[in-house]
Amino acid sequence: MMRTLAAVAALFMLTASVDEARADAARWYGWQIIPADAAADAAIVAGRNHGGAVLAGVIVYIAGGPIVHMAHDEWNRAGLSLGARLLGPGLGALAGSATCTDGKGRGGCLYPTVVGLAIGALVAQIVDPAVLAYDDAGAAAVPLVRFGGSF
Repeated sequence: MMRTLAAVAALFMLTASVDEARADAARWYGWQIIPADAAADAAIVAGRNHGGAVLAGVIVYIAGGPIVHMAHDEWNRAGLSLGARLLGPGLGALAGSATCTDGKGRGGCLYPTVVGLAIGALVAQIVDPAVLAYDDAGAAAVPLVRFGGSF
């Protein structure tokens, strides 16, 4: 239990840290994506015996990040976010099923496939706020003072 809490805390600190070089030129809004992802994860885990809650969690997982990007007029980043949120779990599930050496058929490989899917989703949830959630449009609005001469 303590290892899980430590891993979650480390992941949160990783996604919550802002690269200082980019902080000068851009505004980070990943803090708005993290609660949506946390709510999606909570709904999926808590509702694993109730399909409606799982479906709601999956919808929030898929749409949460792209909606935040669209609210910041970052349409390209919204597309990248959607792509990461769809491709990440898909590639993770493929990788998980590829590791299966069980000879019992498809049903015996369900566990590694689901674990791979979950890892792929987690990677997408880390990459989206940590890499994509920068408002570059705000950097142009910063007033500049320049000194120079003309010859």
